[in-house]
Amino acid sequence: MKKVKHLWIFLSAFGVCFAFLSWMQEVFSDGFWWKGVAAAALGFILYRTVINEV
Repeated sequence: MKKVKHLWIFLSAFGVCFAFLSWMQEVFSDGFWWKGVAAAALGFILYRTVINEV
């Protein structure tokens, strides 16, 4: 059950970062072809920050 919780938190962090980068892409309209990689990296950082609090 704990692994499922950790996976859910990681996927949530990835989703938040992906949504933020999608918004940034529309603001700058140049396009981030590396948006998925950046979202995974930022999501992992957010995950590591949040998981210590849970």
